[in-house]
Amino acid sequence: MAARALAAVLLICLLVPVAPANVELKCRIVTADVVNVREKPCVDAKIVGQLKKGEKVNRIGNLLLGKRCGFVWEPIKGKKELAGWVASDFLDECP
Repeated sequence: MAARALAAVLLICLLVPVAPANVELKCRIVTADVVNVREKPCVDAKIVGQLKKGEKVNRIGNLLLGKRCGFVWEPIKGKKELAGWVASDFLDECP
């Protein structure tokens, strides 16, 4: 039972993007009308929030390169503790 609980906690920690101490946060701006923020880097993953065109978020880690589930993904953190993954096609560098 304890091993299952520990495995569940480790899995949750792996899925939620958290900025490592040595990663520089990069400001990103939403370029599409509405963008889904996903729990995992895949279009089939649970939607944990949405962002609107012009909203700014921080990329909090490295891009997930290689088209996983059709896109390159960025781990982001937005307002009100919103954190997850967004397809990089819908983000641009902040001006």
